[in-house]
Amino acid sequence: MGRKKNKQNQQDTPKCIFCGKTSLTKEHVWSDWIKNVIPRDDSKRHEHILMRQDGFEHRRPTGHVGSKTLKIVCSDCNNGWMSKIESDAKPILTDLMLEKAIIMDRDQQLLVAKWAFLKTIIAEYLDITWQAINSSERKYFYEKKLLPENIGIWIVKNETDKWRYRHLHTGGKVHYSSLPNRCNTQSTIFVIGGLIIYIYKRHDSSFTYPFLGEWGRSLTLIYPHEHKAIRWASVPSMNGDETELLRLNLERVLSLLSLPHGI
Repeated sequence: MGRKKNKQNQQDTPKCIFCGKTSLTKEHVWSDWIKNVIPRDDSKRHEHILMRQDGFEHRRPTGHVGSKTLKIVCSDCNNGWMSKIESDAKPILTDLMLEKAIIMDRDQQLLVAKWAFLKTIIAEYLDITWQAINSSERKYFYEKKLLPENIGIWIVKNETDKWRYRHLHTGGKVHYSSLPNRCNTQSTIFVIGGLIIYIYKRHDSSFTYPFLGEWGRSLTLIYPHEHKAIRWASVPSMNGDETELLRLNLERVLSLLSLPHGI
């Protein structure tokens, strides 16, 4: 009886989402250093959108999006390879958020893409109903420090002060899977100061990227690599209304592709 109880306790012990270790530490959904670059204000919205049989379900958690923490990673991961991704990407992200005239080579684009993918993984744990990045994709990222082939990441300038901190996440399921209530396709939009990042996860590596609509043509792809160098000063910009139109178009595309949640 005692052995069974101990085994159950071990199974119930929270484990790191990357390596499976215990002794978890808190991780900011949005890197804490960002508040020193872009001061937090009332632009605090974050939203999760799930496709249901009768349409979309929206959930808007309370609190400032920049202050959220989750206890889902161990100290070794948090203070090791995750910290390195943060420190490597921080100078480039800072320049992008402050709209400085920088030129990003492919290595720098990859650093930003890795950071965006890491933060997308973490942010999905705000509500796992919407979680689409699975354990094998997390394991691949942890072991290889590379992005899976079914990930696309774009950037564009944010030209409005209306949205300085914003997180929009849409989850859905394309085709049947062995997990009946699991999303396998998602889109995430992070707005941080002068930077908008769009992360899209397809259900498999053979599926093409969605049609992003009129405003989607303003997006600049940073992963997979399309440009040897990106001049940030030449990248198009979007205002809040245009970003909202992009989000609505993503909902439309995913609703056409997705099965009702629960199938």
